[in-house]
Amino acid sequence: MRLFVDHARQAPKGWHGTKSVATAVNLLNSPGPENRVEALSIPHRLSAVESPLNLVDWMIQNKVCPPKVYIHSKVEGSAPTEMARRLKYAFPDREIFEEEPPEAE
Repeated sequence: MRLFVDHARQAPKGWHGTKSVATAVNLLNSPGPENRVEALSIPHRLSAVESPLNLVDWMIQNKVCPPKVYIHSKVEGSAPTEMARRLKYAFPDREIFEEEPPEAE
């Protein structure tokens, strides 16, 4: 599964979309190979209530990280470097991108 987390935007073609950190955590924590998240795309920011840093912190504390993580932003020129830095440090064997996720082929 490719998981796209964003409270305002629709998931790209081929991605499963969710609007909340809680749902993302449940999906990342789901057992079984059929529920395996192979790629995750999180926004530079979510909403006034939820922060994507909460999701990043949960991933680090629970040692859960898909092979590929995209940090996306609809704001051109924004720099989500804090999340990327934390993820790259905690999961050096994973691919962390600071860009929009690709559509599924």
